[in-house]
Amino acid sequence: MAEDKPIQLDSDDINDFNAHIPSLNSKIPKLKVLLIGGSNAGKTSLVRLFTTGVRCTDSVTLGSTLNYKDLNVRTSSKSPTHQMIRFEIHDLAGSRDYRNATTTYYRDVFALVCVFDITSLHSLQDTIEALGFYEDYCKKNDITMPQLRILIGNKCELEHEFSKENLEKYASAAKFSAYFDTSVTTGKNISNVFTFIGQSYLSQTSNDS
Repeated sequence: MAEDKPIQLDSDDINDFNAHIPSLNSKIPKLKVLLIGGSNAGKTSLVRLFTTGVRCTDSVTLGSTLNYKDLNVRTSSKSPTHQMIRFEIHDLAGSRDYRNATTTYYRDVFALVCVFDITSLHSLQDTIEALGFYEDYCKKNDITMPQLRILIGNKCELEHEFSKENLEKYASAAKFSAYFDTSVTTGKNISNVFTFIGQSYLSQTSNDS
């Protein structure tokens, strides 16, 4: 078997690569977002599409991944004014085997995004279970709960038996801040989720000032 050769990058390649990494010295607001849910809900594909614009449908997360994305967010839905927001997105593995290993990421979270596969009742149950684990751990370890909790029904382009109205009612009763149905295939609502998070933060900071 031929040995793989290391990839050589010239200076232009490195500059192009660095141009896609947000500057850590920037003073723009940074929001920590945590994605949880069962396996195969499409969390990683959703994050990959939002942060890179690339559709990836066969990726499995082992442990966790960290992604950054800068987004120019309207200060309100009716305002022409925008504010740049940096999202620090932690995508946690859905497998129960990794839950104890990923608790280090539970602190200082602004928005908790709970993702399930809308074609599967079992996936919703797994996501609810993951949320319960998160809440119990935070209570036992004196960790402040996130200010936003968002429920996402992913893969909405596929046939499913859930109605959006019932899911919105459930999300409201379960004290989620919002419900979104999303699709990595069509891109539906992917950026809207993070726009909602950014606008919620800007609204809060405006009210506090």
